[in-house]
Amino acid sequence: MDKALLKSFAARPRVIYSKNPLVQVIAAIRFPVLFPLMQEYPSEFQRSIGDKFPMSGIASPLGMILQVPEPSVSPLPGTRQFIFQSADQAWTINLDPQVFALTCSRYTRWEEFSRLFSESLDRFLEVFKPALITRFGLRYVDVIDKKKLGLENKGLSELLRPELLNSFLFFTEDVDKLNPFQFSTELGIDSGSVRIVVSTIIGPDKHEGVLIDTDCYVEPAEFRTAAEIVDRAERFHAYSSVVFRNCITELLHETLQPQPVDS
Repeated sequence: MDKALLKSFAARPRVIYSKNPLVQVIAAIRFPVLFPLMQEYPSEFQRSIGDKFPMSGIASPLGMILQVPEPSVSPLPGTRQFIFQSADQAWTINLDPQVFALTCSRYTRWEEFSRLFSESLDRFLEVFKPALITRFGLRYVDVIDKKKLGLENKGLSELLRPELLNSFLFFTEDVDKLNPFQFSTELGIDSGSVRIVVSTIIGPDKHEGVLIDTDCYVEPAEFRTAAEIVDRAERFHAYSSVVFRNCITELLHETLQPQPVDS
């Protein structure tokens, strides 16, 4: 099924959806442990990104979000995660001794995300100078809220491509009765790997929906410069767009109101 699915991923013109289903986009790198981040606060890094990320905090190993303490406060025990956010909290940088990640919860278009990721990555590499980047990933999380889109009466077969559903015909003659439904696969691509998860969900507002989670990554990696990572990000972005478009039907595509990128 994986080979058939991969062959079905035809190139499509890039579009921007007026009814944007993206709830989260994450770009993240992993590197060997930076011991200074286990004992010190990333003050220099904070100053370097403060104009774009003025909000800050610390997450303890228990996940509790704290205000950044005064320098006299003792470091929290265990591995801490430093959090930097834009004023509107739409953009978040998570930093710990092994991971740097940028998350956007109000994604509009790739050019904006790529620019902010590149700028913040440059600042991180300048300040901490990790010897090696061992993993890079770019993840797109889309949620199709059936009620908000006026699709409450549409089944899976009307929203998702047959290539995703055909294998389930072995278990049922009516895939629209599969609830819950979950499909997952991992494929090798020329620039790394992609993990695709498609499932039915019930959102916090009790609306039925469909989750499409596309995680492109390369691991192990041996990146040493920001340019190498940004180049790989561009390739992953192009592939992620193809994956989403080839997972959904023409009905869902049109319901999301696609617009040409330059419009």
